[in-house]
Amino acid sequence: MNRPLRSLGFTLVELLVVIGIIALLISILLPSLNAARAASQNLKCLSNIRQLTTAALMFQAERRNLQTVSDNAPATRADPSRRKWIYATDGGGNPYVMDWASALLPYLGVRNKDALIGDEQTSGVFQCPSDVAMDASPQGYYPGNNFRPSPSTDYVRMSYAINADICSIKDPADSSRRSMFHNLGVIGVFKGPNSGNYGTNPGPVGDALEGRLDRVKRSSETMLFADSGVRPYVINEPTLNRQDSLYWTTNYMVGNGGDPNLWGTLAGIMQTPWLRTRIPLQRHANRAINATNAFQGRGGKVNIGFCDGHAETVSQTDFARVKITPY
Repeated sequence: MNRPLRSLGFTLVELLVVIGIIALLISILLPSLNAARAASQNLKCLSNIRQLTTAALMFQAERRNLQTVSDNAPATRADPSRRKWIYATDGGGNPYVMDWASALLPYLGVRNKDALIGDEQTSGVFQCPSDVAMDASPQGYYPGNNFRPSPSTDYVRMSYAINADICSIKDPADSSRRSMFHNLGVIGVFKGPNSGNYGTNPGPVGDALEGRLDRVKRSSETMLFADSGVRPYVINEPTLNRQDSLYWTTNYMVGNGGDPNLWGTLAGIMQTPWLRTRIPLQRHANRAINATNAFQGRGGKVNIGFCDGHAETVSQTDFARVKITPY
């Protein structure tokens, strides 16, 4: 007598059990995988910032200054021989001071282009892999001075900002020694030259730093590059204070009602309503809360390259040990 063959397939109950086991394993492993992915992205970001810092030190060694972030007009007046900084030409053949990021390209091994503008695909060293704005529309952040074409509208695919307190210049057309940013715009650098105008004690004798890293006090504690930029743009703010711009500064933080012991530091920026909104607390910590004009935010961390060449990840609880002002 022939016996009926038993089905070789799974029963519904068996399939459900297997699916349940797989779902359980995924739920257990996914947080670990996400944490490993975040750690890898943070390491890549930190490596990017270290490369930018090394490139800046090479620039400094060759030219004695870092590329200025001041607007083209005062910068060219401050460097009539065109020796301090790198220049390019616009469509009409007129020279202009190159933006700080493009000026670093030769020191990063990038030879096939001379500018980081608009939405061009740029070197990955300028982009944090954890930065969601790299996939936004438009991509990136507002670059500010000296980018071409129109810097008033274009974003660039960059995640990092430079310390404008260090890299702004003294305009010979200005009677003071103050740091200039826009053509007629002054940065209120904490304890900077002529800083009696900004509510602090008078600053040291001398001019704006103009990218002279050898004049930075406590270079191992002073920021040169760091994660920066938060979208969307908040209107009615000058370039230095825009939350989507790529500059760090202590711009007029004095008198903000915060702790005077924190003025001049990254913690001082956190207590300054018009400066703290650019700090991307959420970039490397999903549970962090970004700051607003009215709220300081919670948690988070940023990657920072310091003026002595080292880079590290700094949590918000340690922001007080990071100097922004170079004085």
